[in-house]
Amino acid sequence: MTINDGYSIHRGEEVDAWLSSQPLKIQQAVWVCKSKGLKKRRGKQQRQQQQEKKQAGGGGDNESAGGGEQNLQPFLRARILSLNDDALREGSGVEKEEDGKDPRITVIYPKGSTYRVRKSHLWPILTPSSSSNNDGGGGFGQVLVWPETDVYRRCCIQHTDVAQDYFVEVGCDYGTTVAKVASTSSSPSSALTDADHTRDHHSSHRTALGIDKSTESIAIAKSRYPNLPFIQWDILEEEEPASLQLPERQLVKESDDDATGVSSSMLHIWDYLLAQQHNNERSSCSDNDNDSDTNDVERRPFSPLVVAIDINGNRELEAVQSCVARVKALWRPRLIIVKSRALYHKIHTTT
Repeated sequence: MTINDGYSIHRGEEVDAWLSSQPLKIQQAVWVCKSKGLKKRRGKQQRQQQQEKKQAGGGGDNESAGGGEQNLQPFLRARILSLNDDALREGSGVEKEEDGKDPRITVIYPKGSTYRVRKSHLWPILTPSSSSNNDGGGGFGQVLVWPETDVYRRCCIQHTDVAQDYFVEVGCDYGTTVAKVASTSSSPSSALTDADHTRDHHSSHRTALGIDKSTESIAIAKSRYPNLPFIQWDILEEEEPASLQLPERQLVKESDDDATGVSSSMLHIWDYLLAQQHNNERSSCSDNDNDSDTNDVERRPFSPLVVAIDINGNRELEAVQSCVARVKALWRPRLIIVKSRALYHKIHTTT
C-alpha cells in the first residue's frame, strides 16, 4: 500500500517475507543470529500469523528439521562476503553441505573476521537501497506495523543501521526498547545494564532518544538507563518539550545532566531533529511557492532516522495515525515502526 507522501505502509511480516524472498547480494548488510532453541507455540493467534506469513511467501527459513520454529536472537551485524560458498570450496578437500536447502554463506564482521553461517540464520536489514524504487526518486519511506511488543522490538533492532541512523522512540515507557536498540551499537545483543552501557554519544555511531508524555515513566527510564537520553513530551499536544525551551540548555556540560535534566547527549540528537524539522519546513515552503505537485513532495529526501511509535498499543486508531503523521511532518524519517493492533488490523482488512 503506497500513499501520496512518499511512504508505503505494510504489516511488518509482509516486509519480512519480501526481504526473505530477495536474493542475497555481495556486501549486503545482515544480522547474524544465534539459535536459542525452539520457540514455544503461543496459541491460536501466533499459529494464524505464521500461516499468513507462509502464504505470503516467507517464514519457511526459520523452520527447524523437526518442524518447530527456531528462536533466533541477533548476535552481530555483518556483510555478505561470498554467496556460492560450495563452489569456492570445490577441489579444496572441504565437503559440501549435505542440506542444500540451507546453504552456508560467508559473512565478514566489522572488525574483519569472517564466518560461514547458515542462510536461515541471517536477517536482512532494510536499508534505503533495499527499498529503493526504479524511477530515480531515491526509494520510498517505509511504515511497518506490528501488533505485538516482541516482534516490534525485534524489528527496531534489526532495521536500525548502526553506522548511519539515529533512533527515536515515541512512547518509550520505561526505556526498554531504546536500551535494546542502543546496546547493539557496537557489541553483540545482550541484556543492557546500567553498569555496562558506556556508549560515546558524540561518536559517529547512532544516537538513541526516548520520548514519553508520562513524567513518571521518564523518571524510571532515566534511573534504569542513566547513560541514555529520555525526555518528557506529549508530541501530539506540545510543539516542543518544555525542558528544552529553557535558557539553561546553553549551559549543559559535556558529560553530566544539569539541574534541568537536559544532557549533552540529548541536545546532540535534539539539535539534529530540529535541523531536520527546519529542512522539512523550508522544503514545504518551497513546494508551496513553486506550486509543486505530489511527485515533488514524494521525492524529498528521507533523513537517516528510524522512529518507533508505541503509544500504549491499545490507543485509538485516530491517535496512532495522528502520531505517525506528525512524525512524518517533523522529521521525515526513512523508516517508521509502529506497534498498534488497531492500525495493523486496518491494514489487514484493506489489503
